[in-house]
Amino acid sequence: MKKILIFVLIASSFSCSVSRINISASEYSTGHMGMSGENVFVFKNTNQFYYYERLGYSEGTFDWVSNNSIRLTSKVMGFNIPDKETRYYKDLNNKVIVFKGNKLFFEGFVLKRIKVK
Repeated sequence: MKKILIFVLIASSFSCSVSRINISASEYSTGHMGMSGENVFVFKNTNQFYYYERLGYSEGTFDWVSNNSIRLTSKVMGFNIPDKETRYYKDLNNKVIVFKGNKLFFEGFVLKRIKVK
């Protein structure tokens, strides 16, 4: 009985060891390039992001909460965000993003990975 239990524990640990996707230096967009309704997330380094949409923007850091999701913390980072001066600052504290394949799911929007540097 102990051998079976040990085997099950070892097998389940291998099946659960899915590695995180690498989102560093990548960009996700709804694909409406430059049009109203475009949402863009840009991930810098290992835990920094900026986000912009038609009227708002945000920037800050994130922490992984699982192998396919992150939690955002908004804070001023000084990133060069397109048309930053015409947008309002949007607080995204504690918002969660889920990744699946080349897609990002955030507040009802599906963004596709468009750029990896």
